[in-house]
Amino acid sequence: GINAEYMGKTNKFTASHQGIVDSYGIARYKEVNPACFSVITFPFLFGVMYGDIGHGLMITILALLFIWKEKQMLAAPLNEIIALVFGGRYILVIMGIYAVYMGFLYNDLFSLMISFGEPYWIYPKDYDDARANCDPGYVVWYGTNASNIRACKKINGSTYLFGIDSAWAETENKLEFMNGLKMKMAVILGVIQMSLGLVLQCFNHVHFKDTKHIICGFIPEVVFLLCTFGYMCVMIIIKWCVNWPQRMLNNLSPPSLLETMTNFFLTPGSVKDDKYLFASASTQNSIQTILLLVAFAMVPILLIPIPVIEYRHHKHSSYGQLKHVDEPNEEDPGHKGEKSGHGEEEAFDMSEVVIKQVIHTIEFVLGCVSNTASYLRLWALSLAHAELSEVFWNFAMMKTLYMDTGFGFMAFVGWGAWGGATVGVLGVMEALSAFLHALRLHWVEFQNKFYYGDGAQFVPFDIEKLIPSPHDTTAEE
Repeated sequence: GINAEYMGKTNKFTASHQGIVDSYGIARYKEVNPACFSVITFPFLFGVMYGDIGHGLMITILALLFIWKEKQMLAAPLNEIIALVFGGRYILVIMGIYAVYMGFLYNDLFSLMISFGEPYWIYPKDYDDARANCDPGYVVWYGTNASNIRACKKINGSTYLFGIDSAWAETENKLEFMNGLKMKMAVILGVIQMSLGLVLQCFNHVHFKDTKHIICGFIPEVVFLLCTFGYMCVMIIIKWCVNWPQRMLNNLSPPSLLETMTNFFLTPGSVKDDKYLFASASTQNSIQTILLLVAFAMVPILLIPIPVIEYRHHKHSSYGQLKHVDEPNEEDPGHKGEKSGHGEEEAFDMSEVVIKQVIHTIEFVLGCVSNTASYLRLWALSLAHAELSEVFWNFAMMKTLYMDTGFGFMAFVGWGAWGGATVGVLGVMEALSAFLHALRLHWVEFQNKFYYGDGAQFVPFDIEKLIPSPHDTTAEE
C-alpha cells in the first residue's frame, strides 16, 4: 500500500489558521482537518479571554491597517517582529472582532460599563420604595428592615437588552458575580468543544469504515462525557434559570455546584432536601445515581472489546499474523506503519494491544476531568484581564484626575500612564497570553480527541531540483 501525503489548499485568509494546525502536526491523508473549525473556535476562545470593546477595537484596527497596506508591506523589508504580526493579520482581525463581541457581552469598555437600556435591577431607597418598585418576592425576602434592601428586580422588569446589566457597575459584589458567571461559562464552552472533538473523531471512523471504534470507542466516550460533565453543564443552566428569591421563601437555598459534583462521584445520592436543584431531592438523587452508573459502565466497554476484536481478527487471519504494517488497515484507518528493511511482518502481541487500550482508557477518563479543568483558563484570564483594566483606570487615570489642581498637568500625566499601560500590558502582553492559551486549548484539549497529526506534507515533484545548475560553483564531481 501507499501512505499518501497530505495537501491542504489555503488562501490568504485560511493560511494562518492552517499554519497553526501544521505547527502541531501535518494531517494524515483524508483525516479531518482541524483548521476548518479553528477558523471560528480559535478567535472565539481568544475573545472569551480578551473580551473588551476598547482593547478588541485596538487589535481590529491594527489588523485592518495591515490588510489595507498589504501590498506596500509585502514589497518592503520588515523586521522580524512586525513581519510575524503582519503574517497573522487575517487571524488578528477575527480575534479583534470576537474580542469586541465578547466585550459587549461582558459590557466592558476599558473597565467601564455602558448602558444599553433600562436596567433589570434597581436600588430602592427604603422599604416603601421597595414595595412600590420591587418584585413582591424580593420585598418579602428582605423583610421590613430597610437596611437589608440593597437591590431588587423591577416590577414587570424585562431582561437586559444585551450582555451584562449595567446596574452591576460599582457594586460591592460585582467581582463575585462575574467570577461565578465566567467560571460556569468556561466549563460549558469546554464541554461543547470537547464534544465537538469526539464528533469529529466519529467522522474519521465513519470515513475509514472503522466500525469497532465507533461502537466501542466513540459511543462510550460521548456517553461518559455527557453523563458526567455534560450533566454539570445542564445543572449550571438550570441554576441560572431558577427564581431563587422565590424558592428561598420556601427555605430552599441554592446548592453549590462544586459540592454537588464532588458528591456526585464520591457520595452519590446525598442531595439534601433543602438544597436540590430541580424536581425534588429524591428525583435528583435517582438521576445522579443512574448517570454515574451509566458512566462507570462505559469504562469496561472502552477497555475490553477492542483488544478482544483485534485478537479474534488475528486468530482468524491467514498465517496467524496481522496484515503487513504498510498495507491499509481497517482497524486503525489512519495507521502509518513503516516497512522493515527485509519486508518482514510483525507478529501479533496481545499484551501490547491490551496495554495500549488500558492507557487510552485511563487517559480519556482522567482527561475528561483534567481537560475540563483546563478550560477554566478562559475564566481565569478573562477575570484577570478585566481586573487589570479596572486597576489601570482607577489608579492611573482617576487618581491623577483627583490630584489635578486645574492646570491639567496631572490629567495629562495620568492619561499617558494609563495609555502606556493599556497598550503595553493589556494590548501586547495580555493579547499574547490569551493567544497562547487559546493555542494550548486547541492543541491539547480539542485536537487530541480526533487528530493524529503525524502525516506527511505533500511536496510536488520538481525536476529542476534534481538537475544541478551549470552556474552552481559549489557542486563537486
